[in-house]
Amino acid sequence: MINNRLVNYIQQRDKLSPWVLQQRWYDWCRQIDDELNEAAEAITIGDTEHIASELGDVLILVFSMIARYSSFQRVFDAAYRKLRARAPYVLAKKPVTLEQELKYWIDGKAKGK
Repeated sequence: MINNRLVNYIQQRDKLSPWVLQQRWYDWCRQIDDELNEAAEAITIGDTEHIASELGDVLILVFSMIARYSSFQRVFDAAYRKLRARAPYVLAKKPVTLEQELKYWIDGKAKGK
């Protein structure tokens, strides 16, 4: 479940922070990439606290991009539609093989383009 306090905090911060306001999409992408690399390092060594911290950084950056360039509802709805198209077996509660799952994903992705 998405923490509404976190979403609200990010939305407010992103209206007030001079640093956030001068970031461009490519700045966000570079920072997300850096944080993902740090998360990967933490995962590699199995440091669960560091993993949570770094993934928290990724989440803050992604949420900041959403607040800046779109809306949470629009992005969540788009993600849900994509997952429904790419993994319909989940809502149907129907087990699938790995091959079937990959076919659903590829077919769903192709239909979305």
